[in-house]
Amino acid sequence: MKIKVDLTREKFDDINGVDFYDGKTLFFDIPTTLPKDLEIMVWGASLMPEFDWSSYVNLEKDTRLREIIDRSKSIAVQIQGFGKLRLEGLVGGNIEVSPLDMTVKEDYTYFRDRQGQILSFRREWGMESVDSACYEYGFDSKVAFPFGHCDLNLYAKGNVVFEFDTDDCVHYHDYVLNPNRDETYFGFVKRQELASNTFKDFKI
Repeated sequence: MKIKVDLTREKFDDINGVDFYDGKTLFFDIPTTLPKDLEIMVWGASLMPEFDWSSYVNLEKDTRLREIIDRSKSIAVQIQGFGKLRLEGLVGGNIEVSPLDMTVKEDYTYFRDRQGQILSFRREWGMESVDSACYEYGFDSKVAFPFGHCDLNLYAKGNVVFEFDTDDCVHYHDYVLNPNRDETYFGFVKRQELASNTFKDFKI
């Protein structure tokens, strides 16, 4: 069942919200010019422990999801799949990406420059237009391409909505202990159109 969660003016790590931090992967083309509206596909978002499921789902009917939530208690429910985050009325933002070397499985390391400093790429959009009417949405995640750590901050005046399928929800421990996590974590199997063929060269 697909549901839409209104995250307008919400922090992404609140105990009752949706978590896009540590370990999530963002799939979007980093634009030269920031569009007014932006959609980001997110692999592996989490529903925080106090997320109000009753506003979206009849848990008496969805026994599978109810069991996962009951088992989770004080930990997040994991989305083992893609969700779609839409931000409207963007005014400005900035991004810093530090690419990771994917050639060594389960031991990703940062690329470094000749001085030994972590290599990073930065871009900024319209920060001079950001004012008190804007709300800051921050991401401390991974980005799919170029694959690496992503520090992304977007400032918007419009609505922010996250859509996902409850069929993709799993218990957090089932997610991290999945023996096929190499296949499911990046989501390339389900959504090949989002992945560059370049990834076929890496041992993921």
